[in-house]
Amino acid sequence: MDDKNIKKDRVVFLVLQHKENQGKLCVDCVQNTTVTEYLKELSYFGFDTRPEGRLPYSKECEILPGEKIFFNVNGDYLRPERRESGPFFIQKDNQKIIFVHPKNIEDSDVDIAKGSVTFFRYTGSEGEPLATNISEGPLFTSIDTISFQLKYLGNNQRPKSRKDSLQINLPQPVEGSADDSVPSAKFIPVETPDGTRDLLRRSLTKYEISDTIPLPANFKLELPKGFNDDVQISGVLMSNRDYSVVLDCYEVLIGDVIRLYPSEFNPSMPLILSHGFDDPTHEVVIKCSFDGTTDWVALDTIKVDNRHKAFISKFQFYAAVSRPMVDHFTINKSSKVCSSSFDPNIQMRVPERSTNDVRFMTMQVLTMDENMVERIANKYGVSLSTSPIISVTDNSNKSFLKPVTLTMPLAPRSTLVQSVDERSLVILTDNDDDEWRDITDSCKYTIHGDYVSLQVEHFSRYTNVRSKPKVSAKRALNKISNQMRNGMKLANLLLLQNKKDPCSLCIECVCSKIQDKRLQELQSHGFGAPKGKLPYGPDIEIREGDEIFFTIKGDHIESEDGNGRHFLMQFHSESKNHRMVQVKVKDATRGLDDELVGYVHFYTCHKPSRSRPKEKVPGRQFEDMRFTIPGPRRSSLKGPPKTRHKHRRSCSQRETEEVMKRTFMYLADNLRRDEWKQVGYTLGLDATNFSTLECNYPNDFWEQKYQMMLLWQQLDGKRATVERVIKSLKDRSLKKIAEGVKKISSERATACHAKSILIMFCNFREELTSER
Repeated sequence: MDDKNIKKDRVVFLVLQHKENQGKLCVDCVQNTTVTEYLKELSYFGFDTRPEGRLPYSKECEILPGEKIFFNVNGDYLRPERRESGPFFIQKDNQKIIFVHPKNIEDSDVDIAKGSVTFFRYTGSEGEPLATNISEGPLFTSIDTISFQLKYLGNNQRPKSRKDSLQINLPQPVEGSADDSVPSAKFIPVETPDGTRDLLRRSLTKYEISDTIPLPANFKLELPKGFNDDVQISGVLMSNRDYSVVLDCYEVLIGDVIRLYPSEFNPSMPLILSHGFDDPTHEVVIKCSFDGTTDWVALDTIKVDNRHKAFISKFQFYAAVSRPMVDHFTINKSSKVCSSSFDPNIQMRVPERSTNDVRFMTMQVLTMDENMVERIANKYGVSLSTSPIISVTDNSNKSFLKPVTLTMPLAPRSTLVQSVDERSLVILTDNDDDEWRDITDSCKYTIHGDYVSLQVEHFSRYTNVRSKPKVSAKRALNKISNQMRNGMKLANLLLLQNKKDPCSLCIECVCSKIQDKRLQELQSHGFGAPKGKLPYGPDIEIREGDEIFFTIKGDHIESEDGNGRHFLMQFHSESKNHRMVQVKVKDATRGLDDELVGYVHFYTCHKPSRSRPKEKVPGRQFEDMRFTIPGPRRSSLKGPPKTRHKHRRSCSQRETEEVMKRTFMYLADNLRRDEWKQVGYTLGLDATNFSTLECNYPNDFWEQKYQMMLLWQQLDGKRATVERVIKSLKDRSLKKIAEGVKKISSERATACHAKSILIMFCNFREELTSER
């Protein structure tokens, strides 16, 4: 029979290294259609899917069914533990695990040893004896070579694990091995990419729990039946100031870091660490680290009942992280409707016979922070509303034979973009690189209610926006998508003084969403805005977990502890980074009568280096906030005349406050959108002040204008007068509004003058009566 008519298998060769024991290699040959699925299985067993020195698989190759394939392991400092070169085929269950060691153990002080695995096709006849050395020649034809690197091989020591990475505890049929302590395993094939998670879930649920230990940060440690180690287990909450979790894209820390003790204890059997977090749109991953600052590893975490669980085999640092949930689907020739667990109306409708292969697809819904969208839209001068980003992945790079319908939510109506038509709706897509493309005119879409459906032939990321002007939609969405990927959050820096003890300062960094709530909490404990400055700074962008330094400075002011005057906060959206800082006067001769002015300077943090992980120093300065420590009040002289003058001064002060209040309300009623900032700039306010006002009162234009005048009065103090307001209005050619303010001032002055005459007449009458 002609070889051209024989159906050949398309295969790839795999070489992977174990993460913990890098002298352990997995060598295999698998069919091309199962490579992605099989790599996921191997990763659950601790093998690195991206080994050092080479991709985990070689080029695609065609082989005949039943053909023998051989391989050799070579390296300058390596030798196989036993001869593993031998024929195998071509199926997933023919996996080979080999061990390599330095050739000369006593002299092998190298840190990295390079090796390679060479694959050969057997070209001899069936009865012909095999050669002693497998190499290129008449019996063997070289197909491909995969390089690898082995680390920490010196001093006859196997690499010690620095990660708490007990992989899934699946039932494994044991095969022969040179080392009984590390048996080779025959992997169990699964039908879907999520099948391994199902096996892990069954493995977790089959454990009979005999005891549960409650831990901080909503953790629990579950001890399986049969655990009888004589040890006292405890969990300690660690300070976010000293331990930071490394976060990946779209991940959010949902609690504090904990540490399990005793740290040197290795349990005799796997334990289960669980975390309680209830959000149907997100999944929880438990991460661990040997030192709490570096090498954070995500454990295989499965939700069982109402808790998220993972196996652990070491006591070290742990934290819980949430990320958007991923839905898995298997697509074949039959039609299928794939609905998202986030919203059942978000769907992929795959028609019948749209693909000839079995495809494994995932869907992830990424929601956007409304505050961030509004802030970036204002920055780019565009009215913008967005829908969630629908991210769909496919293990095949081929297009569908028939169009697939993707249904996603329609961007909500905004105040300036009310209609859905060609002038406002923009449909965008990108290939997971934050470079969005406008496909509104090139794709077929239909709008039905609050959803839009479009036909696609391949998947990436899709979303839609309503934008005016439409041309700015891509630019704004690129910025929003990039900040989502990097975990950027809007935060405020708070600065308040204690009303009873002005030397006591509260400094805090909080998420913008909880700014007002946090201010109310602090004010209820006796804290108020420092003189001359708002209690909070403008919105700033901070990545989750970033460290912020602040320093306190002033001509006659220093911090209570005085040691460098450097303080460190770490921003987490779920944590309250409240810091109480005491300040005092340096020179006892100053500050007895005068008000003292100090400053708080905020800096980003230089990331600690690997060589000096504990080094933390301030970096770029990005914000200053001013505070004032008032001098002591002077007691007034006693006596009837002074009392009357004091009454007259307080009366005049109340009248002035009433005039200012009515003036501010009049300006809030009459200033238009194109006028209010002009007046503010003329009075001395800056862009930062306006940004703060717009963020704090986004939907109340009247309140923005009124608070602008209150802010000006707070900043200028005694210099804030009605005359300055009138002059500013005239400078901006707002003569009509200036006349209205002048009329308010004149009416109140007339009323005050009449009231003063009446008071003087009453006092004169009382004195005359007393003399008689």
